[in-house]
Amino acid sequence: MLVSLTVIGWGMFVRSRRQLLLSLHDRALRAENEAALRAEQAQRLAREEIAREMHDVLAHRLTLLSVHAGALEFRPDAPRPEIVRAAGVIRESAHEALQDLRQVIGVLRGGDTETPGRPQPTLAALDALVSECREAGMKVVLDSRVPDPGSVPAALGRTAYRIAQEALTNARKHAPGAEVTVIVTGAPARA
Repeated sequence: MLVSLTVIGWGMFVRSRRQLLLSLHDRALRAENEAALRAEQAQRLAREEIAREMHDVLAHRLTLLSVHAGALEFRPDAPRPEIVRAAGVIRESAHEALQDLRQVIGVLRGGDTETPGRPQPTLAALDALVSECREAGMKVVLDSRVPDPGSVPAALGRTAYRIAQEALTNARKHAPGAEVTVIVTGAPARA
């Protein structure tokens, strides 16, 4: 009887140990799969962020290139100062686009997302963007009702800048020659 109880007890011990090992193995596999899914999702989100940034930055610059190259193509008889100005805008836009592209590619190659190549534009840089568009021949009116654009939080200022940049790019592409008004308003309590 004692031998039977010992054999039964040993069998129960072995069985519960086997079930515990199987359970731990299943948990490890599940954790491994979840970690792989999280890593895949993080990579996808990073790619989407890079794609958005490339679109925001490069679309504006390349549109300037396209507009001025098109103007030179269709107006080869333009006065020399206009040709020189358009060529200068093309050169500067190409230079800026290349710098932006090098920065993004550098981040992709090195995997270093913590070291930005150039500071990201914020609301304080909106005047420069509007001036760049005016130099490119756009009729732009900037109505900034933000008392101190430099004090706007960086993320909010960057978002506002990118929205204005995209709107100006779209206006230049889809309504060439039209006057564009950019109105920026907000306050600390109202965002």
